[in-house]
Amino acid sequence: MNTNDLAWAAGIVDGEGCISITVDIPNLHNNQVSLSHRLCLEVSMVHQPTIIKLHRMFNMGSISRKNPQNKNHKIQWKWRTHQNDSAKVLTLLQPFLFVKQPQCRLALKFQKLCKCHWHRSNELIPFNTLLRKETCRIQLHKLNHQ
Repeated sequence: MNTNDLAWAAGIVDGEGCISITVDIPNLHNNQVSLSHRLCLEVSMVHQPTIIKLHRMFNMGSISRKNPQNKNHKIQWKWRTHQNDSAKVLTLLQPFLFVKQPQCRLALKFQKLCKCHWHRSNELIPFNTLLRKETCRIQLHKLNHQ
């Protein structure tokens, strides 16, 4: 992958992407005992070739399709990565990001925290670790809604 490709992808992520941290809450169906935070990078648009190009460029993530709810709208395509895959992509794009640079830095900080404090889904996560992850999620949410 050359710098032109990375700069192009960063422009797409800056304009059409979303960097977020999702939370899964323990319930009877997922065998979790603690909150589970996950880093997510996604790009959504109606231009399918761009979504396919992103998927092929990074060779990770998944592509999904959302049918329009209104006959005047088009099919929307989404490329999505999670956790380590998101961090790998963001690490490559970070030098080229402009709009989403603060989100990228926070997302990479969060992922580093996850690597340092990895737990199985059936283990309790220490409160201070949960607090730090949740703080990152809230800060990222605020950056995304400025």
